Amino acid sequence: MRVGAATTAVAALALATALDATAASPSRPLTGTYAFAGRTLVDPPPGEPQDTHLIVTLDGDAARALYAKLKAPPRRDACLDDGSLTKRAGDLQCTATAKPKGYTCTFGVDLERRVLAPGAVC
Repeated sequence: MRVGAATTAVAALALATALDATAASPSRPLTGTYAFAGRTLVDPPPGEPQDTHLIVTLDGDAARALYAKLKAPPRRDACLDDGSLTKRAGDLQCTATAKPKGYTCTFGVDLERRVLAPGAVC
């Protein structure tokens, strides 16, 4: 699924906060997915609204570039446990996947508080 215009704006905001502002580069298209969820990502309690958070997953070139720019140490991803390496900066998580080889970045946006939030549990 292509990322929509509203999601592109949110993703661009997240990218801008993670990338060095002095290293301006031309705008490029994004690929990825998005979903709406509640505060509790896994097994939400009954009655918890499921539309309070936007969960964005970037892949492809945008994820590869963001992974490279994140000033965080890569750590073995214990959840995947396949040689993948993950970097975390606050609620932004990027992974260099081993199987299949590639990159993904995930973050959430708390739509009520208008701040970044976790986009993945693991």
